[in-house]
Amino acid sequence: MSLLLTLDVGGSASRWVLRDAAGERARGELPAASGHLFIAAEEARFRALAAALAHALPMRPAQVLAGVTGLDATAPEARHARAILAEALALPESAVGVTNDANLAYRTAFAPGEGHLVYCGTGSVALHIRSDGSEVRAGGRGMLIDDAGSAFWIGQRALRRAWREREENPAAPLSPLAQVLAAAIGGESWDHQRGFVYAGGRDAIAQLARAVASVAQAEDIFADAGRELARLANILIRLAGAKPIALGGRAWLLHPAIEANFRAALAAGVPIRHGAPGAGPAIL
Repeated sequence: MSLLLTLDVGGSASRWVLRDAAGERARGELPAASGHLFIAAEEARFRALAAALAHALPMRPAQVLAGVTGLDATAPEARHARAILAEALALPESAVGVTNDANLAYRTAFAPGEGHLVYCGTGSVALHIRSDGSEVRAGGRGMLIDDAGSAFWIGQRALRRAWREREENPAAPLSPLAQVLAAAIGGESWDHQRGFVYAGGRDAIAQLARAVASVAQAEDIFADAGRELARLANILIRLAGAKPIALGGRAWLLHPAIEANFRAALAAGVPIRHGAPGAGPAIL
């Protein structure tokens, strides 16, 4: 029976699902990677992911659809990623499809035209795919422009608050938020935290969001994240109509204030459900 492999390559982790016409056969998780293959280190990381995937699969698929963060299907890097995956899995390139991670998440939650996806992971984006395959997007511009509501955005906001507190009152003991961040980073000094942030970049800052979720002082950051994500959803509703919404990405689970405030700020009467790659309808 023909096997389809869906691969979600994200900034925090990569996940795969192997399925056939009867349903899911296997799934697993691998290290993070990105579609920034124009950077030598990122290409090496993607090649390592492809090799690890080939080793992890219990059966070889006939087809592969990969959704890769930081990559668009029409970019030259998509062709490069397709070639790397095809070589690692011993498949013809024609059997491998590569798109961005939000497109993959949408197609595993809905058929084109059915609904809206609001994705909240390391980054954030809202996406509707029309019946003709064209896209309506809100957000998804990356950390240098926005990524509002995402795990990166939460970690960045928390760091900014902690350092402003320390600057305004250097003699005061560290706040609970600053203490949690120092423990997660491994040190409280600026030299230590500067190295963590600027060596680790977007992914390292996003990882801090999990630790921040334990601090009552930071609950408003998660509430603001929910409202930012609702703003993206409301744009899709205005542009493409009121349709069911799927919540994709693991950052939704960081704190209940995210989803609670998302629901409160969302246009009335729109049904919401959680969606996950590989859990929805056929995607090819």
